Amino acid sequence: MHFERKVYETRSQKVGDFFLGIGVFIATNIIFGVISGFATSILVSMTSLSDNSAAQTLLNLVIFLLYALPFAIQIALLIYFGLTRYWIALGMLGAFAAVLLLVLLLTAFCFVLLAGVSHN
Repeated sequence: MHFERKVYETRSQKVGDFFLGIGVFIATNIIFGVISGFATSILVSMTSLSDNSAAQTLLNLVIFLLYALPFAIQIALLIYFGLTRYWIALGMLGAFAAVLLLVLLLTAFCFVLLAGVSHN
């Protein structure tokens, strides 16, 4: 399989691909989050109806795979775009880093709030 790398001629092409990468990251996470959520809710209702432990184990495995699928697709997209259009891959990585930083800051903020409440 031969991947041909795009040659960027202007800065606006790089910026456009960077923001496209951010959009791809957000869109794939939203789409697969919704699909995984609906499928999981259906499978969980099926699991609660079943008394067979083997069927419950199999359904739990399917639910786990549904939640792991977006990560696998994101990694595959990062590899593909890293080999062909690396500014899209950089945009995806930048979006991931921004979301990770936001989650860490919100977590630290919650810990600070909880620590302040317990000392009153």
